[in-house]
Amino acid sequence: MYVSEISAASAGVATTLSASGDSGVLSSDFQTFLKMLVTQAENQDPLNPIDSSDYAAQLASFATVEQQVMTNDLLRVLTAQSGGAAGLDMGDWIGSEVLVSGPVFYEGDPILVQPRPAPNATSAQLTVRNAQSEIVDIVALSIPMHSIEWPTSANSANIPSGYYTFEVESFSGGQLLDTGAAQAYASVTSVHGKAGDVTLELAGGSKVAAASVEEVRITE
Repeated sequence: MYVSEISAASAGVATTLSASGDSGVLSSDFQTFLKMLVTQAENQDPLNPIDSSDYAAQLASFATVEQQVMTNDLLRVLTAQSGGAAGLDMGDWIGSEVLVSGPVFYEGDPILVQPRPAPNATSAQLTVRNAQSEIVDIVALSIPMHSIEWPTSANSANIPSGYYTFEVESFSGGQLLDTGAAQAYASVTSVHGKAGDVTLELAGGSKVAAASVEEVRITE
């Protein structure tokens, strides 16, 4: 086999390398490409030796392949490092409060609730239910409403510890417009999982996916 045949084979290998997205395959083909260049130099046609420009072109392809292998390795390292950093940042959430739509555990400290009545409501009320879905409190809301602490100081002594859910009813001219869940802040006690799949454990033991959290509130 002389240079013309080997050059064609080398070009095919280079094409395969540029199209490959798998780092393991790329590294293997890189070694094959190197061996073919050595074989090409050893099997030149003495009557028609390889032109220096052809060598330069193939060495340029060789450098491109080498750089692609190194880039893939670097990306793999950076991905691992960014995952670790994300996990560390999530750990900083412990002790803060996150805004959730599900049940929130009450154990004496007021819960900050965001009722968010309908935009065209003229009045609204917050309905609070316990873990047995029994109504334990109804609080009249002012319009516009941004947030409210529950329970109010007037009835806090009568509220036992446990899980509570919040619902806001919006009215206009005495007519019910809308009923929907009201979000509330819950304290984060621990963080589990890894970057991209992190679960937050909240006070009382309930869990929520970190990706579903809309807001984080840092508490003193």
